[in-house]
Amino acid sequence: MKRSALLLFISALAVGSMAQDLEIKSSSDWRQPGNVNPALAGLKEDVFRVLSNTDLNNYTLMLEGRLPFKLGNYMMGVQRTSNDYVSDNMFNLTYGRTSKKNKNFHFRYGGSLEFHSRSSIKTDGDSVLFAFTDLDGKRREFSSLSELTGELSYVNIDFGASINYNNLLMAVSLNNAFSPDVSLLQAEQRELPLQLNACIGGFIKLAENYTFFPSFIGVYQNNNFLAQAGVELYTKHINVAARYSLEELRDELTASIATHYKRTYVGLSYTQALSESGNPEFKVFLNSSLFKSPKWLKSKFAKDISKFY
Repeated sequence: MKRSALLLFISALAVGSMAQDLEIKSSSDWRQPGNVNPALAGLKEDVFRVLSNTDLNNYTLMLEGRLPFKLGNYMMGVQRTSNDYVSDNMFNLTYGRTSKKNKNFHFRYGGSLEFHSRSSIKTDGDSVLFAFTDLDGKRREFSSLSELTGELSYVNIDFGASINYNNLLMAVSLNNAFSPDVSLLQAEQRELPLQLNACIGGFIKLAENYTFFPSFIGVYQNNNFLAQAGVELYTKHINVAARYSLEELRDELTASIATHYKRTYVGLSYTQALSESGNPEFKVFLNSSLFKSPKWLKSKFAKDISKFY
């Protein structure tokens, strides 16, 4: 199993050469697995857990956990994604269920309902030509401010499923199932296309207090592809991680360090663009279980993933 997880991770790195520019969720991070795939909400199997991630302009605050009487898992919260021109505020409701065939194999499925409010912050230009950079990274020009919609609201939905066998996790999700129109220009229709998200990860125990977690997230949309490969090392008191993301117009490297104590996991991440000039990005993240489930109620996989978020 150790060899299989490592080989899958190495092959995932090779896929990165296909990367393209995509408009994807900003929280494609294993510290918030329910944002990677709705089927992964509540993986830690605690009753009530806070997940947060923030920088100067963007933030995510989610609550996740396990419902009583084996009614499933949940996640709910808010997320803001923005650049200098456009902001998108989202309220998320996620529900998932787990089917346990045996102690080594789990099948999960779930869905997320998202309520978005997108607005324009500012534009560049004068009375002859105006422009703004949208959240997909593309520049849009228009001739009059009357063509710009101040704010729009839309609903979106994602579906996902996952399996884990022993220490290996694989998951797929279908995002933007409603294909909503997100254009801020009245004369333009820009639909978010269907998006396929696939992820894989595996635990490799190196020693008693050292566990290695290689992972990969791939996003396919309109013949375009984004690849994100990461590795994280768990130790008794400190976790260190690195993640490489590759797109057509931008590739970046993220490094993070975190400390964990009992119910709380807190850290700092640093992201540097490698293919273009730009300011480094710093984020602070904090995850904490307010109501923790007893260990004897948790699966072995939940205990393993707890080391990483």
